[in-house]
Amino acid sequence: MIDLHTHSNASDGVLMPEALVQKAKEIGLSAMALTDHDQVSGVSKALESGKKIGLEVVPGVELSSYWQEKERKEFHTLGYFINWEDQELKEKLTFFQEKREERAKKILRILRDWGYLGEWENLQKIATGSIGMPHIARTCFEDPRNKEKFLKEFGGIPQVNDFVQKYMLRGKPAYVEKTLIPPKEAIDLIHKVGGVAVLAHPCFDLSQGDFETIKILKEWGIEGLEALAPFRTPELTKESIKYFSRMAKDNNLLVTGGSDYHGIDGIGAGLGFLEWGMEVPDEILTDLKNYKNIQ
Repeated sequence: MIDLHTHSNASDGVLMPEALVQKAKEIGLSAMALTDHDQVSGVSKALESGKKIGLEVVPGVELSSYWQEKERKEFHTLGYFINWEDQELKEKLTFFQEKREERAKKILRILRDWGYLGEWENLQKIATGSIGMPHIARTCFEDPRNKEKFLKEFGGIPQVNDFVQKYMLRGKPAYVEKTLIPPKEAIDLIHKVGGVAVLAHPCFDLSQGDFETIKILKEWGIEGLEALAPFRTPELTKESIKYFSRMAKDNNLLVTGGSDYHGIDGIGAGLGFLEWGMEVPDEILTDLKNYKNIQ
């Protein structure tokens, strides 16, 4: 069993890279990929930890992008077996981090207007890596001044996902658009640093029957689909896996899979998909390595 989509606290996950690798080993995985959002600072630590305890770690990243011609729809591209030490990659990701900070400050100001208090200094303590919406939510949760507001709006402290969905997603009161690159540029960047480019969680970003989009992405250089990705419930996930595995096969694309693990309650299916009684077989990693001619 493997998991090719995980996040550490170098981006918006909870566990340190070393602890994430240790957890993967403890639950019986034979390999995992660290794919932090627009961030590679945890890769070296994960690789070192994997070597020590005998767990294969694939160096990766998850790049966020906006597709201008499709109403600025957000797409995420996973990069596997990347050269995470490439200087151009690091400079580009540093730019993303700076823009994430600017965005987080704007969101905090908007949430304050809606009655949720949160201090920038506290957010910096919570977000040890890339600042994401879950960090902003936790900043509000941990501020005692918001207790009455949460009781009134949610009946208590809500799940991170519930708070994010109510206030910070597109169309919601505290939504602030990210500064991101186009999907083609994300794919090109992954290729430039020697990686394999895979569309993350197509179950959320591709409508079933949207053959035009997958055709364009393939022309731009996408090489795989993360067909094995959690989609709302175990039942819907099984249907989604079947559909997108077929789509990948029909388009001569690799099939990959991962839980999108963050370690946050209410998000994802648990590391390795195991909480949903599923798993990602190691044959998927074998196919990926064969494609890259990696022994």
